[in-house]
Amino acid sequence: MTNDILALIANEYKRASLKFGECNNSSHESYAVIKEEYDETIDEMQIVSSNLEQYWKAVKSNDY
Repeated sequence: MTNDILALIANEYKRASLKFGECNNSSHESYAVIKEEYDETIDEMQIVSSNLEQYWKAVKSNDY
């Protein structure tokens, strides 16, 4: 799984560097990029959390 994650990171970096250049122009831009990725991660984790909660409710009620 770790190798899959590292491959995803490498692919994302390659895609972004081809589109925007290999490095950011300022610390502010770097922060904005990191913050955007963080926000996207939080959004995805909220979906995972909701799905897990629904699954747990089904398990507790033996309705799965």
